[in-house]
Amino acid sequence: MFKTGDYTIIPINLTITSFIITFSWVIYGMINNFDMNLIIPNFIGVVVNVITLYYVYQYKNHLHEYNIDNVNKREILNPGVEINMVEIKNTDTSTK
Repeated sequence: MFKTGDYTIIPINLTITSFIITFSWVIYGMINNFDMNLIIPNFIGVVVNVITLYYVYQYKNHLHEYNIDNVNKREILNPGVEINMVEIKNTDTSTK
């Protein structure tokens, strides 16, 4: 995602679901006499999911700054890179 700027490779539904589940386990660990075996690993998961959602939000807003209705996203994020398809013709007229 950082190299290409394409946030679509991250499954948003999975990230949101993972955030909800890890946050729920953190709350359960706090209710259950502050069980650190539940709180610590799930808190790390909450932080990772929040960071992921933040970057997805940032890249999504970055793309919407440009009017990208019919424009390739990679062309916006890598404006100096062009890919031209060239038809290669056989110019050899000699026969063997």
